[in-house]
Amino acid sequence: MSSEHAEVRELLRVIADKVASCVVPLGAQHIGNALYGLQGMSSDYAEVRNLFSILASKISASSASLSAQGIGNGLYGLQSMSCEYEEPRELLSAFTAKVISSGAQLESQDIGNALYGFKSMSSQHEEVRELLSAVTAKVAASTAVLSEQCVGNALYGLQGMSSEHEEVCNLLTVFSAKLTDSKLNLNEMYIGSALFGLQCMSGEHVEVRHLIAILTRKISASTTSIGGRHIANALHGLRGMSSEHKEVRRLVFALANMAAISRAPLEGRHIVTALRGLKSMTSEHEEVRDLVYRLSLRIMDSRVPLHAQDMANALFGLQGMSSEWTHVLELLYSLFKQVDPATVPLSAQEIGYALYGFRNMTSDKEIVRDLLNVLAIEITASPASLGAQGIANAMYGLQGMSSEYEDVKELLTALSAKISISSVPLTSRGIGNALYGLKRMSTQHAEVRELLSAVTANIAASSALLNEQEIGNSLYGLQGMSSDCAEVRELLSALSARIEASPVSLDAQGIGNALYGLQSMSSEHAEVRQLLSVLTAKITSSSAVLEGQHIGNALYGLQCMSSKYVEVRDLLSALSTRIAESPAMLKAQEVGNALYGLRGMSGRDEDVCSVLISLKSKCPADVNEFLPAKGNGDTLQKNDENADLCRSVTLFRHFVTDVPSEVSSWLEEMEIVLSTYVSTCKPHDEEDTQSKIEKMFLTEIEAYARRRSIDIKVSGGVFLHGFVADVVVTCHDGRVVNIEVDGPKHMYPKAKAFDFARDKYLREVHGVSIFRVNLVNFDNILT
Repeated sequence: MSSEHAEVRELLRVIADKVASCVVPLGAQHIGNALYGLQGMSSDYAEVRNLFSILASKISASSASLSAQGIGNGLYGLQSMSCEYEEPRELLSAFTAKVISSGAQLESQDIGNALYGFKSMSSQHEEVRELLSAVTAKVAASTAVLSEQCVGNALYGLQGMSSEHEEVCNLLTVFSAKLTDSKLNLNEMYIGSALFGLQCMSGEHVEVRHLIAILTRKISASTTSIGGRHIANALHGLRGMSSEHKEVRRLVFALANMAAISRAPLEGRHIVTALRGLKSMTSEHEEVRDLVYRLSLRIMDSRVPLHAQDMANALFGLQGMSSEWTHVLELLYSLFKQVDPATVPLSAQEIGYALYGFRNMTSDKEIVRDLLNVLAIEITASPASLGAQGIANAMYGLQGMSSEYEDVKELLTALSAKISISSVPLTSRGIGNALYGLKRMSTQHAEVRELLSAVTANIAASSALLNEQEIGNSLYGLQGMSSDCAEVRELLSALSARIEASPVSLDAQGIGNALYGLQSMSSEHAEVRQLLSVLTAKITSSSAVLEGQHIGNALYGLQCMSSKYVEVRDLLSALSTRIAESPAMLKAQEVGNALYGLRGMSGRDEDVCSVLISLKSKCPADVNEFLPAKGNGDTLQKNDENADLCRSVTLFRHFVTDVPSEVSSWLEEMEIVLSTYVSTCKPHDEEDTQSKIEKMFLTEIEAYARRRSIDIKVSGGVFLHGFVADVVVTCHDGRVVNIEVDGPKHMYPKAKAFDFARDKYLREVHGVSIFRVNLVNFDNILT
């Protein structure tokens, strides 16, 4: 019987009165039988809890010694009992005393029954852990050989137990020893049950990994075929296991092999159960990718439509998967082909879960955009208002998405509508996660600005105190946002208030991330300068030791700032102190980033000079130490950090004057050495550097010149005075024309600023004529 029914609960009320009035002490068999009969009763109901309380007092008053069967049956009857209430915990305490005082030796079935009874309990409660310790002692003292049913039931019962607790790890150690001695052959049901029970365990604990290793051997030796339900249960149990551990990867390999042998499709909820189990794994491991491939085949074989709610929950499990891998794309495609419009609208939690699962995906993959399009439709149709957690999860999952794509824009519109009707303040972690998710977005797009406006209200309503990581993450996510937009300035005001209220100083990572995120912000705006003042105070009070990457990132973020403002100079002064105290020796890329970020400063300002002198002190005395061991004629990679440094030095020297003589001579030496290095290297491989549309321009210009017998030389994907050039036309009289084919990314503030500086240098110093062709959409042009 189940306590879900009112009639059953009324009967329990009557029985409770009778038990309470009984004066005869309970015997051992009475205790076991009484508890065994409660297996369908939930402690969520007052009538059940009242009976638990009465039974607890009766058991405590009994002098009976429990038999092995009484221990097993008694605990088995508690399988539906949660310990969130006081009465169930009283009952556990009473029963624990009886288990401890019993001299009975448990048989295999008793062990399985006893541990199965824990399945609705959590090891967060002390009473549960005390009972688990008592049972562990009995398991350790038992000489029984474990049956496959015992293994399946026992481990299945641990689904609420966390390996963070010593008592749980002790049980795993004892059980692993028993399992090692067993010669059993697990069938599909018990494989699924055993692994399902590990869902609150972490592979970070050696006891868990040892048990997994033993189970893997048993599973690998099994000749059974495994159905969709059981493979789903098995995988779900691994949701806390990181594939960084070899024991986990070996188990994943064994399960992938079983999935390959099985022809059973994965359907509906089984898909959700299986994929949610992958949430702590990464597609960087071959074993995981192979499993993902096998699962995609099983999903494609399904004839049951996948509801949007199930798809949303399934996507949450893919949060460690990268869309750079073909097998991951195949899995996404299998989900897309099976999805059916929801008959029930998505809940707020499902919206957050679905988008969070995309956090390692990128929108340059068509199948990712297809799924985002489905979600945009479902989110729009949902009446749910997102809570703080839902907003944070949804936005954090967008970190690989670019607002260049229409499907992403539609999703942003749908998301903005949901956030705008939510008045809940964000938590500190929610603020950091939500804004971090915008790191590939640009305020060039209206949909991004709408989203910023919506989430700013939730941040302004918050009284949360941000920690170092949250400050860094929130600002790092704004790297594509221009302070020319009113929405960005409003957001900066809200963030400044939250950062200023925080009692923490910034650590090294926080300094680097926070300032790096300001790369599209201009100090012309008061809101930006106010934020700089707040950050300066955090940096000044910090004792952080900066590494080279932190220094490079921090200064790179200042590329749109001018030292004519006192707030900028104060920040540079604080950074100069941190740089001078750093033990780091800077790499070429770090120096290049730093100099590029300072190119808008005046060399006449003392604080700018101080930073430059500090930077010089962190570089090798011999500039040649930056260079790799390369010979003349070697191919220069597109992302070669020495080429980047050469460009940064060149631009800095052209735009920043009146620097100290020692800095000036250092920069001049670097430019000479690095320019020589770049000139001795071959241009990039054309196949790697030129887009289809750039090649089209190159071909058309060459054809035009041939038809009219014009004496010109046309080249593409080459270096032009240290800068990458899409198309270069050299005329017979020596004049040079550079044609740049600009895609959507060149519309971003940061890219515009670089293009302006590059073109100005090439025109003024080398007399190059430059033409830029702005393309809204490459694909449309090609068509």
